[in-house]
Amino acid sequence: MPVSIHPDSHIDHEIPSIVQGYVLVQFDDRDSFFTETIEYPESAESVHGPVDLPAVPCGLHWDVPESEVHYAKRGERPNESRMCNRPPRMVREVTIVAGPHPEDPEAGMVLFTMYGGPAAPQEPGDPRLAPEERAKSEAFWSRAALSVG
Repeated sequence: MPVSIHPDSHIDHEIPSIVQGYVLVQFDDRDSFFTETIEYPESAESVHGPVDLPAVPCGLHWDVPESEVHYAKRGERPNESRMCNRPPRMVREVTIVAGPHPEDPEAGMVLFTMYGGPAAPQEPGDPRLAPEERAKSEAFWSRAALSVG
């Protein structure tokens, strides 16, 4: 079942539509919730011939010392995120989160979010974080930070 972009899809991570389309087609066979990271090529074949697939920004950084970090709220999230002033890195790796829409069963498989870079666990301050995931989240986010902006 194809994964489609829904009005509730969170797609504001500067992923060009040509990359979004390429990535979504890779998951046409899915029929349940998933989170997956894929690397994609520099170009791909389309019905119109070869197309370039540009690199995308990744705002996740590793081994960011606390001296470079500040904490800030992002969007409507109730928790503060670990942030840094480093510029995004350009990558050819995208993480997609998709599944059946919980409030719109007629929508089929929908994209919840797509962003450049590897999958990251929920942040420690996220109220939806399961207690059994807290240690993993704290270990990850004690070293990682997101680019501002």
